[in-house]
Amino acid sequence: MPQDLSLIAALQKYIENCQLDELSPRTIEGKESNLRLFVKWYIVNVGLHVSDLSVEGIKQFMKYLHAYRDPQTKKLIGKATRRNKITAVRMFCLFLYRNELIQVNLAEKVQTPKAGKNITQAVLQPDEVAAIANQTAYRGEKGIRDAAMLAVFYGCGLRRNEGVMLDVGDINFDRSMLHVRKGKNYKERFVPISKTNLKYLTEYIYDHRPELTKGSK
Repeated sequence: MPQDLSLIAALQKYIENCQLDELSPRTIEGKESNLRLFVKWYIVNVGLHVSDLSVEGIKQFMKYLHAYRDPQTKKLIGKATRRNKITAVRMFCLFLYRNELIQVNLAEKVQTPKAGKNITQAVLQPDEVAAIANQTAYRGEKGIRDAAMLAVFYGCGLRRNEGVMLDVGDINFDRSMLHVRKGKNYKERFVPISKTNLKYLTEYIYDHRPELTKGSK
């Protein structure tokens, strides 16, 4: 009977489904980490099987999170972290319901805590950005490469992994566009790139990159 499925086995099915959906490894790791905490708590405090899942049980877990401390920092977790963990539980329950492993859609009966309003504590000022960029001038040809990389990261708002995966062919000089092929969750997108930043790239690619990449495969 599906209702006799253990929560541990159900979690494994869910993670395998996330892998089949080709979610990024980092996203899957986050989901699994959050749900392992939930499953461990639920088995100890409520029950072992998916049939033991209930709105009341999940609400008790939510109360537990208010007193939960991060294992590394030993500090109480914040509102955003609690929200992420409850969201993971709701998505897990939705998966179980859609696959007829539970009879009630608990995901729609449990509300995710509202996100708090975050105020940015610090924003780099133009002179600070310029000071960082000017550091590349001390590194010769490699500095020109670094300046081009900083221009792309900062000017196009790229994540670290997105920048690492870029190829020369992803730059459309005629349209001033950058093709980000492997964004978050492997989604593609096009982002505009300024004429000034294109100048940095042009200088690096045509005047300095051939020398710096000599001997590389």
